[in-house]
Amino acid sequence: MSDTTYQPASGPLSSTFTVATSSSSIAPLEASPGGQSEKKQFSKDATEVGGEVEAFRQERDELRAAKTALSEEILELRRANLLLLETVKEGSAVAIGLTEDLRCVRREKEQEKEHTEMLSQENVDLRHKALDHKRVRREVENKLEAANNEIGVLKGRLDEMAREAAREREALDKAWQRKLDEAEVLARIAIKEARH
Repeated sequence: MSDTTYQPASGPLSSTFTVATSSSSIAPLEASPGGQSEKKQFSKDATEVGGEVEAFRQERDELRAAKTALSEEILELRRANLLLLETVKEGSAVAIGLTEDLRCVRREKEQEKEHTEMLSQENVDLRHKALDHKRVRREVENKLEAANNEIGVLKGRLDEMAREAAREREALDKAWQRKLDEAEVLARIAIKEARH
């Protein structure tokens, strides 16, 4: 018996397979009494070994294909990563632009607030009227109504003050009249006493 070595194609799963063979030719085996059974066993072993070799080759090819697919996926991921980095850079630029716009808007609001504080209430009302006539008209109507209410309250107070003044004047007139009457009585008494 001798060993025959089978060397598959090179690859990550390449391996050697050793098959035991007879040092004599096959023909004497066929001539021997047990030659047929040995031949069948040898053919069976060779077939199994060949099948195993083919299976390993297929597995090697599948792994190579998987490795290739994985390499392609890695390349895709790298490209996607680069694209993501570009997107992040663009997003950062947009964010910076938006931040600057926000600062400009805030400055404009502050300037507008300062300008509004410098304006008189009348100018503010006129500007609001130009922007929103209905709202300004409603504010004017509310102000007129409040003014009318205040005028009514003031008129009531003035009427009450006038009535109070009339009452005080009447009381003063009565007091003055009493003083005059008392003085007249005293004068008469004095004249009468002077005559006696």
